[in-house]
Amino acid sequence: MGSSRLALLALVAVLCLAAVGVAHAQSSQADWVRLHNSARSRVGVGPVSWDGGLARYAQNYAQGVARNCRLAYPEGPYGANAFWGRGARRYTAGDAVSWWFAERQYYHYRTNTCDPGRSCRNYKQLVWRDSRRIGCASVRCSRGDGYYMLCVYNPKGNIPGRRPY
Repeated sequence: MGSSRLALLALVAVLCLAAVGVAHAQSSQADWVRLHNSARSRVGVGPVSWDGGLARYAQNYAQGVARNCRLAYPEGPYGANAFWGRGARRYTAGDAVSWWFAERQYYHYRTNTCDPGRSCRNYKQLVWRDSRRIGCASVRCSRGDGYYMLCVYNPKGNIPGRRPY
């Protein structure tokens, strides 16, 4: 094999590895659904499926937030979970879903309350029994100092007075 052919094969291998890394860092639809369903199964809640319309809604909202990169939630007709990771690190769906599920430690099912001064709204939406469809987006902040991720849920959860499961 000639040296130019070896160089070409090496370049193709590097580009393939780079593409795999980018796809992983961006988090695929399958990643979001798998991670949600794993978290939901831990509390005996049924699965969610991907909804392209919800994903477009999440993407449009996330792109607006990316300009000033802050933790923000849409006030629309859907439930929502947001995640903001600061710094140059590439955050993934796994980072967001793990952070939301970690709020479980503050939630008390018997009283349907959270510890004082703590939030568990993301956890409750993540495992809300009636939510069946999700759409998620991940964007790099315009200033390059972080990532904003948003998942929207239909039907909406976090209904006052109701338990998530």
